[in-house]
Amino acid sequence: MSAKAKRILIFDNDTSHHKHLLQLLPASEWELSIEHELYQATQRFKNRPFDFVISCLDMPDDEGEEFAFWVCENYPKRKVILIGSPDEDFSDQVDELRQHKSVLGFIPKPVPGLRLLGLLDQQSQGLEGQVQRMNLLDLLQMMRMNKPQCLVSFSDKLTRQEGILYLRSGEIIHAELYETHPKTLERYQKAEGIEAFNHIVQFKNGEFQEKNWTEPAQITIQLPFDSLSMNAAQFMDESAGPIDPFATAQENIILRNILLVDTDPMSRMIIQRALFAEGFNCISLKTPQEAMMAIDGDPIDLVITDTLSQHSFLRWLQKHYPQSPVVAIVNASEEELEEIEKLGHARLLAKPIDLRKLKQLLAEIGQTGFKGFLSQIGVFDFIQLNLSALDRKKLHIRDLATNIDAKVYIDRGRFVHAIYKELEGQEAFYKIVAIENGDFFEDPSFDPPKDTLSDIMPHKLMIQAARFLPVKTTEAPPVAAPASGVTSLFGDDEPLSINLGQNPLAAGGVSPEGGLSSLFGDEEITLNLGGSSDQGGITSLFGDD
Repeated sequence: MSAKAKRILIFDNDTSHHKHLLQLLPASEWELSIEHELYQATQRFKNRPFDFVISCLDMPDDEGEEFAFWVCENYPKRKVILIGSPDEDFSDQVDELRQHKSVLGFIPKPVPGLRLLGLLDQQSQGLEGQVQRMNLLDLLQMMRMNKPQCLVSFSDKLTRQEGILYLRSGEIIHAELYETHPKTLERYQKAEGIEAFNHIVQFKNGEFQEKNWTEPAQITIQLPFDSLSMNAAQFMDESAGPIDPFATAQENIILRNILLVDTDPMSRMIIQRALFAEGFNCISLKTPQEAMMAIDGDPIDLVITDTLSQHSFLRWLQKHYPQSPVVAIVNASEEELEEIEKLGHARLLAKPIDLRKLKQLLAEIGQTGFKGFLSQIGVFDFIQLNLSALDRKKLHIRDLATNIDAKVYIDRGRFVHAIYKELEGQEAFYKIVAIENGDFFEDPSFDPPKDTLSDIMPHKLMIQAARFLPVKTTEAPPVAAPASGVTSLFGDDEPLSINLGQNPLAAGGVSPEGGLSSLFGDEEITLNLGGSSDQGGITSLFGDD
């Protein structure tokens, strides 16, 4: 083990995740210790404080949260990373723990390697944190501008597809498209190269994850990114199916009007009340026949039904509402699974219905764009990305160099307000874009205290803010100055003559006499770049010879 290896204490009772972390963190660089009991974890830390703590918020009796608080309060110079199940909401615990400077951030399981290593690397630059509702092409544009090389996967749960993209030096060099069979769960490759990219950019919502870089087996894409994006847009136009006149949006799934078909009156009443409470319009009917007669032609954004066994209703839905997702309330028998598979976008919800899972499912289906963790992203590019999302957002950005918390309020393509310590408005905004190392999270609440920026055109504010970006300087290698002006780029032994003689149309631009053909005439021009010559010619750009 290296003498410089840093020590990490992992407090987690998930043995399978222990193996995952051990694979991510090589023993040559990290000394790992694992505990799953609170008393043993605190005692081990007291005996020899660790450099980092990875504490799981899934631990029983909130012990993961308790241990993280204990470390922050008793060992404030040690760093804490929070992890937990992506299916649970830990926002309250994370917000409270983030008040401590020791907490670097929260990562959902399974922990992605790049995200974890980015937090552990205290020299990393840029921002890191979770984004959501982001357009796939906008994400790619930001990644290609901020990362020399990047391997990222995009998953679309509705279509059961996964896309993997390899980015290097600002270009996409390889793409792979995979699909998972809904019944056997077998994952197989469906396409690669430009064909795969064209399908991946059609993903409407899902999750993305940065992965450890590996070289692709082959380079399948050689088009520049701009040309590749234009080709993909043309492919989408050509492959677009017939337009549904009743859909509220062709690009995104917007859930407003829900059709509920359920033969159980009690279940139907419970679900309808829950949907009304969440702000949905819900048409509740008993049988498919009633539905086909009552709503033919009405706008329907989502169908919830327990009658998938009736083939006529399935065919009717596919004909009249092909773009409307279907939530199936079923007992998952083999026959029902086969029917669900034919629907394509249907999702399973088991009986008896769990209203919490129903709400989660509706939020997932209605999600627009992608969510996931970003690391080492420039603040300027990150803010511009959120501006293009055309959404209402309050961004919390913490400057890790000064431990100052900043806020930026964005309302559908316009900046509203910015706060950086005691500064507000433009002054605060310029300070925020100059942050070199920080983390961020999105706050769903809005309500800015002031309006200091909405009167300024966003592009003008961004142009002005660019003046405050940190300048990265590189030291140029020393150049030895000649004794008397600039005498030669190649040496001082012999004068260098460049013949710009006759016949400028000679093949390759080379005259028959052997010189370079002149653009200005047919006379021979001799440029003497020799050392300290008294015979004329050009011996210095700055001297008097």
